[in-house]
Amino acid sequence: MKALLLLIPALVLVGCTTPSQSNNTNQTPTAVSQEAEQALEKSVETNAVASGKYEEFTSETRQSLEEANQPYVVFFHANWCSWCRARNAEILAAIDTLPENTRILKADYDKNEELKKEFGVNKQDTYVFVDSNGEATLKMGASTETIENFFANNEVTPGEERPEGLGSYVHYDADIVETFKGRKAYAYFFHADWCPSCVTEEANIKASIADRSLPKNTNIFKVDYDTATELRKEYGVTGQHTFVFFDKEGNHVETKRGVTKDDLIAYFQ
Repeated sequence: MKALLLLIPALVLVGCTTPSQSNNTNQTPTAVSQEAEQALEKSVETNAVASGKYEEFTSETRQSLEEANQPYVVFFHANWCSWCRARNAEILAAIDTLPENTRILKADYDKNEELKKEFGVNKQDTYVFVDSNGEATLKMGASTETIENFFANNEVTPGEERPEGLGSYVHYDADIVETFKGRKAYAYFFHADWCPSCVTEEANIKASIADRSLPKNTNIFKVDYDTATELRKEYGVTGQHTFVFFDKEGNHVETKRGVTKDDLIAYFQ
């Protein structure tokens, strides 16, 4: 009887072990779920690389494709670009259904300056379609259907394809600005690499677009403060870290220095 009484408390203690006390259940369900998602994503990426259809850009790979007269696509990608991340996910999801001759080279937008100059690329989520004759066609945004058609039929139509509901942060280009007029509100960000607050604000913008904490219709053009003297005169810009805001019709609304994330949210929401 005495032995039985001693056994009961022991069983109670074993049965009441909390997750924090167990060596095998230290992680919360959320952490486990996140790890599972990351593992799945890594598996999908590995499968894409193994297929030979999607890989990181290297000069060697590009050269071998050109020597073999094989068509390929260079995808200028940035991790902070929500458009790029959406496209990357679409490509990975469709990798098994894309034609066998598909060759997509994923180039880091922030690191491949010479490659960008070569093709005239000035914004992320840009695709360079190079056919078997070496002829290159630029396209801003490209669906998996467009990519599939290129490799299946050697056809691509220049233009812009953008997923709905994602903000943008791109280098200033007068021609691109013209396409915004009548469709979207936008802003110029007069930026200088030597300006600490500009560098900080740029990092904040990229992060806020990536996590979608800025309104989906946020559109910001990065203007080089040191070289854009005519634009500075036109809009009364007298210092770096200055934003110039425009409405959907392209009318100048306001010039403001030291803009914050809250200011951007207030304007574009």
